[in-house]
Amino acid sequence: VGGEGLGWGGVGCQQDRDTRGSSPQLVSCAEKNVIYNRIGKAGSSTMIALLRDLSKINSFTAINDSPSHGQWTTHGGVAAFTQLANRTGWLPSCPSRADRITTRKPWVYINHVLHMDVAGCRPIYINVVREPISHFTSAYYYHMRHSHGHQARVEYRQRLGVNDCIAAARGTPTRRANMTEALLPKCLARAARSSTGMWSKLCGWSEHCRQGVSFSPQNVEQAWSRIQRNVASQYLVVGLTEKMNETAQVLELVLPHVFKGAAELLGSGKTQNQKPSGTKDIWMSEPPDGSNKVWLSEQLQFNLRLYDWLARRFDSQHRAVTGGKEWPREDQLCVSD
Repeated sequence: VGGEGLGWGGVGCQQDRDTRGSSPQLVSCAEKNVIYNRIGKAGSSTMIALLRDLSKINSFTAINDSPSHGQWTTHGGVAAFTQLANRTGWLPSCPSRADRITTRKPWVYINHVLHMDVAGCRPIYINVVREPISHFTSAYYYHMRHSHGHQARVEYRQRLGVNDCIAAARGTPTRRANMTEALLPKCLARAARSSTGMWSKLCGWSEHCRQGVSFSPQNVEQAWSRIQRNVASQYLVVGLTEKMNETAQVLELVLPHVFKGAAELLGSGKTQNQKPSGTKDIWMSEPPDGSNKVWLSEQLQFNLRLYDWLARRFDSQHRAVTGGKEWPREDQLCVSD
């Protein structure tokens, strides 16, 4: 597709000019801090376990913050990053907090936060994305298992599969004639919120990144340009859930101060997500099929387009770094004009 070239130059610390207008200064590049603004149901539990183990081996600080309700507002997002700065001393202008981290730098910050442009020194962003149909299906059943609301309990008791839910959303006959009609049109809502996570996490707080009709941004092309710019300029690696071993290889090669030993650890199986699934019901792994899958693909057009671009970008990156070709390493992330 025209205008969708694979770019990744200039990742890392922002170059600031001093007040006298002299040559650019590199701001805190030596700290090599990383933000993993993780996407739910896309391998993030495995990544967290991996980072937890690697922090002990490679002597960095892994900050795994719990998501808060306010983080989805602009004010909440700014507050999350301000708290991070206060704890780490990342931005000199931020006052210290009692729980400030003063040792074992650099750090890796892990949270469900949207991308944010940061004045001063930009950290290195990383992320992992998942094929959108699989992502949606996983999120649908996850929320059914773990949500505490009345509707989720009814859906579980009546075995409302993803195909029943999609058929209801389409207004077509379902296999569940006895299903309460009031519940069916609402059953996609929780999974839909998760499905927007891939593009919204990469897009950030821009007005172009607000959700519009269905599962797409309000302004599709401006959001697309914003995501491409963010990924190309600030995300050193966006890996794939379907290729976690290859993702670990790339992370180890381009960010060895954090991910040295990642491929071996992941291959050993010791860092895999060990949490129980919470259910033994076979029906809760049923994927969308036939016309339901076609309909869902139409709703997820933006996600599928983005995933295709990110997958091609990652495959190119993997071929390059494993083939010994030049690639922006941590000491090459900040360059002068």
